[in-house]
Amino acid sequence: MSNKRKTCKAEKAKVQGINPKLRFPEFRDAEAWKKQRIENLAKRGSGHTPNKKTPGNYNGGIKWVSLADSKRLDNGFIYETTFEISKEGLKNSSAVLHPPGTVIVSRDAGVGKSAILYSAMAVSQHFIAWQCDKSKLSNWFLYCFLQILKPSFEMVAVGNTIKTIGLPYFKELRITVPSLIEQQKIADCLSSIDKLITAQTQ
Repeated sequence: MSNKRKTCKAEKAKVQGINPKLRFPEFRDAEAWKKQRIENLAKRGSGHTPNKKTPGNYNGGIKWVSLADSKRLDNGFIYETTFEISKEGLKNSSAVLHPPGTVIVSRDAGVGKSAILYSAMAVSQHFIAWQCDKSKLSNWFLYCFLQILKPSFEMVAVGNTIKTIGLPYFKELRITVPSLIEQQKIADCLSSIDKLITAQTQ
């Protein structure tokens, strides 16, 4: 195994909380990772479902992520959505248009599934949406961290028919982060590993 792949594996373990001594060479003497609330690193938002009994609320060209898009999640970017809403749908509901690069995670059915918006999209109330402060948090690093936290999400979800995670949990959710430069290096590394695994399993 190459030194680069060994380092990538170590960095992935660190994100999981093992915190090994091995880091990318340029960061070995860097400051320790810090545990912070996502609330302090990104602007949190959510969404809504426009009234389906009003035809004018839908098919207006605005991509809208819903539980129907479960299979499109956990693949990095989400490019398309099953349903689209209209400007009227936005106006007549609590739905908002989130900018490209926003990180979303499902808090209901398919709990813990996440993605990064490739373009501006709205989401249903079943999702938490984080717009990262680019000076503090890499959206790809956050996405990778959320992927690793999926087992934890499944454990804290409650409900008999449909398991869900309450908003207070996400308000207090903390992640451990290094410097922004190291975040991006790790995110690039993990992304390359995921692409390699995907290619080998196809």
